[in-house]
Amino acid sequence: MKRRQFLYAASVGYVSGLAGGAAAVFARSGRTVTQICDDFLDAYIRINPTLVGRVFGIERNNTAINDWSPAGAEKAVQLMQSALAELAATPPISRKEELGAAFLEDTARSILASIEAGEPYRRMSTHIFIGPPALLLSSFGQMSQGEAGDAPLSGQAVDGDWSRILDRLRGVPAAMDGYRQSLQLGMVRKQMAPRSMTLAVAKQCRNWASQNWFRSFAQRYPGGALAKRLSSAADKADQAYGALGEWLATAYAPKASPEDGIGGERYLLYTDLWLGLKGLDLEEAYAWAVEDFRRLETEKTQESNRIRAGAGFEEV
Repeated sequence: MKRRQFLYAASVGYVSGLAGGAAAVFARSGRTVTQICDDFLDAYIRINPTLVGRVFGIERNNTAINDWSPAGAEKAVQLMQSALAELAATPPISRKEELGAAFLEDTARSILASIEAGEPYRRMSTHIFIGPPALLLSSFGQMSQGEAGDAPLSGQAVDGDWSRILDRLRGVPAAMDGYRQSLQLGMVRKQMAPRSMTLAVAKQCRNWASQNWFRSFAQRYPGGALAKRLSSAADKADQAYGALGEWLATAYAPKASPEDGIGGERYLLYTDLWLGLKGLDLEEAYAWAVEDFRRLETEKTQESNRIRAGAGFEEV
């Protein structure tokens, strides 16, 4: 029985008659929806550790960095397809598993749709949850830096924290190179980010590099056996950001899309990916938002006048 047929049967109270058959399926396969979901989470964090581990609050490996290269996108495609195939062949055996299967299916399909639309190859943002340079740099601030409040740490414990930072620092140049490879593929495919956002990210990267952000971060290390290695890795990370910023400004931006924003078609991909809203009517949504904005502005004026006659909002 297909998964959707099973869900329908369960929804009309027919599931009790299927319990024996479902149990037989699981006895043969040895897999449940719960196991599929758990394994998916582990695998997704492995290929997307910098963002997913942080958003989900699960740190499987806090030295790893996302693979933003085309190969990384292909790994994601394979994972989503594998998860969907397993779900299609595995009926859930409880209400919890029904919900888990439906959520995972929606998630996998929305991620696949975004990759198929070329989003990894024109990903460009200054935001720490979307733009790879901003996300990677900000991730260092989330790492333990040999501090434990008022309780002093041993030198060994401090070096343990900083050795993990060193591992991540060493991965910065390759991560940014992989990101550039994806943008280069987007250029070939004529799937380009907006020029205005490209220049903003280029400026961001150049500023961090000129300010020696990674070197300054590494200088927080209190001193010891890792000092030289941290300094060397940090300098290479700063150089990688500087090179990326230069490439974005001089090679990518001139060919980037002159249109600001991402357009309605791509916007719908993200409303599905981030909010789970499929088929959102953008005209209706924005009309509601504008109307609500005007309502709030009217209320502000009325309340300000009630507090002090003739006074504006800023005065009040």
